[in-house]
Amino acid sequence: MDISDLSHLQKVVGLKQVLKQLSLGRIQTVILATDAEPDFEKQVKDAAAANGVPVIVAETKTRLAELCGIDKIATVVGILKQG
Repeated sequence: MDISDLSHLQKVVGLKQVLKQLSLGRIQTVILATDAEPDFEKQVKDAAAANGVPVIVAETKTRLAELCGIDKIATVVGILKQG
């Protein structure tokens, strides 16, 4: 998946939303910031693995937010399944 521009994709941002959508089977890929805290990272990776969703570890929180077109930092982003 090309993560150079995520602004046009349907997505959820933040731990609560990503975990919720993962449990509902609505996420196709999770993108995790390289500077995420270890506990946060483990929680996201465990939930993604339990739901068979790949995790891409890329970018810092600030850069991930820029790629998503949002103003605040983004530690985790879930790309929603299309359709």
